[in-house]
Amino acid sequence: SSVSWVSGKVKAVVSTQSTGEMRKSTTLLLLVLVYVTCEVISYDIYQGRSNCKTARAENIEKNALGIDSDDYTAWNYVPDCQKSNQKRWKPQQCKIHKNNKRLKKCRCVEQDGMVLTDFVAGLNKPGICTSTRCDEVSIIRDYEYEYNISSGMVVDAYHFPQCQLQNPRKWAPKQCLVGFVQSCWKVNVRTGKRVPQQ
Repeated sequence: SSVSWVSGKVKAVVSTQSTGEMRKSTTLLLLVLVYVTCEVISYDIYQGRSNCKTARAENIEKNALGIDSDDYTAWNYVPDCQKSNQKRWKPQQCKIHKNNKRLKKCRCVEQDGMVLTDFVAGLNKPGICTSTRCDEVSIIRDYEYEYNISSGMVVDAYHFPQCQLQNPRKWAPKQCLVGFVQSCWKVNVRTGKRVPQQ
């Protein structure tokens, strides 16, 4: 929305100016658009949507330098890349406290590095980010929802996994969205995958 607001503002200025000043206004518009584009790109990279091997090398260097920032004062974070493809990120990324190696926080990411959750101790269990157990997926989804809300995303409807009361590892046969959009579907109770309608 900020891009369209800035662009609209510049266009409004251009329409009220004389012909002699049109070039300056057009140049200003282009500079604003380039700036906004760069900001969006840098934001995506900050969120982790990048080459894992490159990000790993950069983080190792920053950790060695001890750069004074929230990410590097108390914690060491080195991106964990897939062995078969170093450009791809492993689903679970963890950072370790500099003064206490037993203390760590982890988060879940996509293969392209796009962040799904924040770093939290609740995601430290190995393999949790790829789990199909309902009780573990529900933990991930809760953190995903919290991360989206804290990032300013407007969530009209969300799927909070519903697990069986007697066996929380298994999914309830019926899953539903919560929010303004009402929608339900049937799933495989072991994997949580949607069952095709017959």
